[in-house]
Amino acid sequence: MLKLYECTGMVAEALDTGFDPETGEMSPELANALTVFEGKGQAVTAYILNVEAEAEAVKAAITRLTARKRSLESRSDGLRRYLRENMATAGIKRIDAIDGTFSARLEVGRDESVEIDDGVVLPDALCRVRVEPDKAKVKNAIKAGEPVPEGVRIVRKDRLVIG
Repeated sequence: MLKLYECTGMVAEALDTGFDPETGEMSPELANALTVFEGKGQAVTAYILNVEAEAEAVKAAITRLTARKRSLESRSDGLRRYLRENMATAGIKRIDAIDGTFSARLEVGRDESVEIDDGVVLPDALCRVRVEPDKAKVKNAIKAGEPVPEGVRIVRKDRLVIG
């Protein structure tokens, strides 16, 4: 079975001698090569559509599973908070399973975190700053004829539209 790139080679070869110089008619070899290419192209296009449909199904599954994961984590966090608050209120520092397979310990004041009230402005020395190129601005600068560093350019690419 021929591959698409092999069909492309057949078409390219047949194009050299594909038309009768006197009548302008297409040679049977070129017509055959184009027919074979079109059939293989249709098969590749159908396969692309199947792969894209499968990718969408996987994306939908990921979305559902991510929502389920968040729900389970939220439930776990709520139950942890519930147990922690009640252990603290009751003054209980440890709960052990009867069979010794797990325990829950309340370690008072162990964890630290930083809270920053809304509206507080911190000096730059206490902030992270991420600098990255703004490609839209770079593109506009190039199109406006403004100088840009070497190694920066606009590249045109082909687009395949399947509909």
